Amino acid sequence: MIKKLQIRFILFAMIAITLVLGTVSTIFLMGTPSNATQHRTVMLLMVILVLVLAASITLSYIAVKPIKKAWQQQLDFTADASHELRTPLAVIQSNLELVMDNEEETVESQERWLGNIHKELIRMNHLVEDLLTLSRADSNVTELTVCDVPLEIVLEERACAFEQLAAAKEIKIERTMEQNLIMKGDIDRIQQLFTILFDNSIKYMGRPGTIKINAYKNKNQLHIDYMDDGTGIPDDEVEHVFKRFYRVDKARSRSQNGSGLGLSIAEWIVRSHEGKIELKCGVDQGVHFHITFPKQKNTV
Repeated sequence: MIKKLQIRFILFAMIAITLVLGTVSTIFLMGTPSNATQHRTVMLLMVILVLVLAASITLSYIAVKPIKKAWQQQLDFTADASHELRTPLAVIQSNLELVMDNEEETVESQERWLGNIHKELIRMNHLVEDLLTLSRADSNVTELTVCDVPLEIVLEERACAFEQLAAAKEIKIERTMEQNLIMKGDIDRIQQLFTILFDNSIKYMGRPGTIKINAYKNKNQLHIDYMDDGTGIPDDEVEHVFKRFYRVDKARSRSQNGSGLGLSIAEWIVRSHEGKIELKCGVDQGVHFHITFPKQKNTV
């Protein structure tokens, strides 16, 4: 596809050159110019031809560059998705083979292998859902159901939903939130955003600690500071965390059924609401996400 576009630009250059040649030939046929005039005309023609050809080649590379980048990203995405799906499929196949080789065993006696299959199917389901979300986002076919979203209520509801799970790992959830934090957005996507952040913290903090949330408004924006005091992320990996399939600790992510797509989806949700998400962290310093959204007009 990319080569076809470049060929089209070159064909355009050839057509332009043909037109120039035709124009000059017509001029010569209509009169009898002197040798000096012919020389100047030929020189001018050569300059024009070189400029047209150079401009066409340059434009072809400029025009194709973003397309080439998008195409490469699509290829990388497909390759990564295939790789991620290959692992659970291999686990399912190997465990099924064990079950099939023991035909005389009861379901209860093979609960271990069946349990492995069930876990991998759940993991695949989450992965496919995440892939579909990002694929639809790339294609701009995901529509937001916009309404007034009370941000402090959504945050409180999500915090309560994860409180028991966090307590099991000796993690406390503290929140300080102003009232009347109203924004225009898709409430399901905003819930998904904070679900991703809470889920990541509880899975990957790596030690007992605290998740702190501070939500407030300032001028025309709503601000959310989401912080935990876990093991953090190395400085040289911070810039990569929003990339698809990127994992800071690959072994730990896989053991926690992480796909490496959560923060990519979180970033897309924020951007689709005309917001901004920034990450500040370091090794043994926890993580600090600062999120801003436009404030709903006519709110105090």
